[in-house]
Amino acid sequence: MIHELVTLVDRKEVGLDCDWSRRSIVTAILLALTARPERLLATDRDMTAITSQTVVRVSILRCDPGRFAELKRMMSDSETLLAPGIKAMRGCIAYVAGADQETSSLSNVSIWDNLQDAKQMEHFQPMLDLGKRFLDAGATFERPIMNYATLWHLGKGP
Repeated sequence: MIHELVTLVDRKEVGLDCDWSRRSIVTAILLALTARPERLLATDRDMTAITSQTVVRVSILRCDPGRFAELKRMMSDSETLLAPGIKAMRGCIAYVAGADQETSSLSNVSIWDNLQDAKQMEHFQPMLDLGKRFLDAGATFERPIMNYATLWHLGKGP
C-alpha cells in the first residue's frame, strides 16, 4: 500500500496543492498510517449531549499485582479489536480504558445516550470473548457491571 501511495505521489496523481517535497509527502503519509489512535474512543459528539437519560457504564477488572503488567498490556492491545465495534454502536458518546497500578485494577468507562444503548455492551461478542481471555490470565471482574444515571456533569468533553 505504501509503495502505491509513493507511486501516486511520483506521478502527481494525488491532487496536492502545495509545495511539499516528495520526501515530506511520503513522511506525512507514513506518520498518518502509523500514528496511534487516541485513547478516547468516541463518536464525533461532544458532552453537551448529556441529559438525565445519559448513562455512565463502569466495568472494573482486578488482578494480583504480579499479573498487572500482563493484563495491562492485554487491555492496551484490545483497542484494535474492540474500537471499531464500539464506535459503530448506537448512542456511544465516549469510551475510555484505564489502568491503576496501585490497586492492580483496569477499567472500561463509557458514556451512553441511555441505558438501552449502554446495554449493547452485554451482547458485544468481541468483548465477551476477550473477557474469557482475561479470566484465563487471572483477572476477576466486579459484577454486576455498573450503569450509572447521570446526576450532573462539567465541561464540553471528558
